[in-house]
Amino acid sequence: MSDLPLDRSHPVAGTAAAAVPPHVTLPDRGIHDTSPAASWTDGFLTGNGEHGAVLHGSPALEKVVLNHHRLVLPNGTRTVRPPVLSGRLDSVRDKALAGDYAGASRDFAAGWSLRWTQTYHPAYELRLSSPALTTVTDYGRVTDFRTGEVGSSWTDQYGTWRRRAFVSRADNVIVHELIPAPGRTIDITLSVDTALEEVPADVAFTTRATLGNGDGYLNLRATYPSGQGAFGYEGVTRVVATGPDSSVAVSGSTIVVTGATRVILLTRLDRYESATAWNSEPLHAQLATIGTDYATLLSAHTAIHTELYDRSRLDLRVSDADRKLSVSELIARQNAHRNTIDLALLERLYDSGRYLFISSSGVLPPRLTGIWTGSWNGAWADDFTTDANINLQVAGANILDTTEVMQGYFDLILGQLSDWRTNATHPPLRRPRLPRPLPHRRRVRPHAPLRRRGLPGPLLDRRRRLAAVPDAGVLRGHG
Repeated sequence: MSDLPLDRSHPVAGTAAAAVPPHVTLPDRGIHDTSPAASWTDGFLTGNGEHGAVLHGSPALEKVVLNHHRLVLPNGTRTVRPPVLSGRLDSVRDKALAGDYAGASRDFAAGWSLRWTQTYHPAYELRLSSPALTTVTDYGRVTDFRTGEVGSSWTDQYGTWRRRAFVSRADNVIVHELIPAPGRTIDITLSVDTALEEVPADVAFTTRATLGNGDGYLNLRATYPSGQGAFGYEGVTRVVATGPDSSVAVSGSTIVVTGATRVILLTRLDRYESATAWNSEPLHAQLATIGTDYATLLSAHTAIHTELYDRSRLDLRVSDADRKLSVSELIARQNAHRNTIDLALLERLYDSGRYLFISSSGVLPPRLTGIWTGSWNGAWADDFTTDANINLQVAGANILDTTEVMQGYFDLILGQLSDWRTNATHPPLRRPRLPRPLPHRRRVRPHAPLRRRGLPGPLLDRRRRLAAVPDAGVLRGHG
């Protein structure tokens, strides 16, 4: 922050909002933008605490990064145990108290190596190619925090085209609907892209496209390096097209849809321990049983999600005009007035943080990046750091009345108790000698301008961390 006084008492002066396209309905609580996201880091997010999706790209080539909370890259640390170092503590303390910090660190770490935690990673990117969509005007994209729905729409000479998606808490599936302009049809090719940021060369990918009962099934299978832990993972998208002249066909490893008046995509992911787990096509079978009416699926989801979200609300008496500002406009305005808190942005951040916490809490608590990533080499492995970090991630749950979503946190902590008991047997059992506390020093960081993003979080910091062997058990049982 700047060392100049920060004015918290007055909102930033109003800014005229860019014209919202007439076909875009702004949500009561949410975010919007009037330009497509050029990369996944600017994408809009949806999730249900197990699956996540990052939507970005243009109407001609929409991209959806798919995430699953349990996808971590095995690295051989599943059975690693911390070394017994209790016999070194006295000499290490003596060196540290004498000012020989380098010697203390060297002696303490001698004979054991630094190890990475298992890195959280994306599954793959689902691509929706519509090269005929060459005329796009009045583009808008919206995230509705109260429903968990992400949508985009635009117009051309024929009218308004719409796409919308959410991740269902009721049916545990990623749902995507495509609707053409009146009198037009959906003509689209669905494919898989695995060449995401820093993908390891030793992870093998296979893409399969098949038909079943008139629907298409696009299947990505990934195999981890052998002998490191889990075997691999897969994702399946069921493609359902409607319309009297609609067609779903296979072309190599892609699904081609033509002449459809509506398209529904249903996607589910899973991770496997054995090489035979996907032979029976369990995800294909599961998706085949899910209904394909978008409104019905959304209603079942919002009955859970909206009730959770609506339990808390922050109202800073922001004007209606300010609530209509896009993410880009709010961030630009705050950066132009860095010594005054922009109340409209602050209110939006509260709404966003609550939405992202709920959407990334489920089978596990939020990771350092919630549940969303497009990189195979995220900061601190995008893992769970069980010091203050994970507790700060979930600190608002009880205060803001969302205790149900804390089950993943409880499961994570209880699942590590045996590791913690092992660690507790290693230090000496006598009272340690502690060094005198150092004087407290306050460190002030320069205030950096905010970057334009769809307010993704929590904590999208791209720095890296090496984890020592004592911390390698953090993800044991999930690797």
